Amino acid sequence: MKYLSILFLFTLLISCKEESSKTLAGDTASEEGITIDTETPMEKDEATASAIYMYLTDIKSFSSTEDGNPIEEFQALAEKSAAQKIDITKENFVDALKTAAHFKHIYITVENHTVIKIEDLTNCQSSKSWATCVPYAYGYIKKGEMLYEEDYANNIIGLPDDQQRTLYLFH
Repeated sequence: MKYLSILFLFTLLISCKEESSKTLAGDTASEEGITIDTETPMEKDEATASAIYMYLTDIKSFSSTEDGNPIEEFQALAEKSAAQKIDITKENFVDALKTAAHFKHIYITVENHTVIKIEDLTNCQSSKSWATCVPYAYGYIKKGEMLYEEDYANNIIGLPDDQQRTLYLFH
C-alpha cells in the first residue's frame, strides 16, 4: 500500500508538471460566430499567477478583497492569463458553452459588477432567452457590497442585452 501511495504521488507530480509546461498557440480563430483570443499565454509573473490562482480556486476570495473592485481586478488578471476569452452574445452562447467543456475553470463576468463560476456544464436548465440549457453557477454581484448568488447562470447574468458579458476559460 505504501508503494502504491508513492507511485500515485509521483504520477500526480509528473502529470501536473507536464500540464503546466504546455503553451498555447498564439492565434485567433473563429468558429460559428465565436471569436476566440488565444494570443495571451499564462502569465509568468509570480504575483499575477498567485492572484489569479486565488480567484480560480476559491470564489469566496472575491468577497474578501478590501480595496477596489475585485471583479475588475479579476478581469485584468484574466485578460493576461486566460487560455481563451469569448465575448458572449445570445447568438454564440451555445457554441461558447461547447468550447468551455474542454476547460477546468469557467468564469463569466458581466461588465464590472458580476462574476460567476461554472463547475458542471451538465447541471443545466433550459432558458428561452439564451436559447440553450444554461448551467448552474455561483458567484458575486456587486451592489455596493459583494452579494453571493447561487442559481442557474441565466438568473445571475440576466437577459441578453447590450451589456458586455465575457467568458474566461482556464486550464
